[in-house]
Amino acid sequence: MPNKSRASELYVQYRLELIMAMGGKCSVCGWNGENNQALLELHHTQPKESVWGGKNYYVMKQIWQWHKTRIIPSNILLLCPNHHKIADRNRKLIL
Repeated sequence: MPNKSRASELYVQYRLELIMAMGGKCSVCGWNGENNQALLELHHTQPKESVWGGKNYYVMKQIWQWHKTRIIPSNILLLCPNHHKIADRNRKLIL
């Protein structure tokens, strides 16, 4: 495992690669971050309580796994910040 600083750099790189592999735009409205895809967010479709290690840990683990396999996780959606907030508050509005 790389040191913490290098791991952080790789996480940012792999996250952006995953965002681009997922189409680089919000799954709901199509917003592309005004060509800055780093502004897009990854939303985990399982409730936080059901994920071992907490939501952030699980999404990070999925990003690392994607980097190894190049298989896009079926339980992650690419959303703009607005739709991510809506999804977190009321899953039925989006999902």
